[in-house]
Amino acid sequence: MLRARGQDRAERAPSRTSSREVGLRLTPRGRALLEEQRAIRSREMSAVLDRMPAAAVEALIVGLTGFREAEGEVFAAPRR
Repeated sequence: MLRARGQDRAERAPSRTSSREVGLRLTPRGRALLEEQRAIRSREMSAVLDRMPAAAVEALIVGLTGFREAEGEVFAAPRR
């Protein structure tokens, strides 16, 4: 899809570790698009956070920190 539209945002390359795999790398055009999208997302997130009361932002931070810690425990646990 990244190449299908003729935009050449990604390129294929042989895997460095397996002859059966193909790697994908962003082209400079693809990296520029990714950075543009990240900047847009950052501006949009900042706009929302700026409208939230300070107490709500603090609660969000506490909640997301707890989520991240729990996620780390889940994925660090041995698999059965």
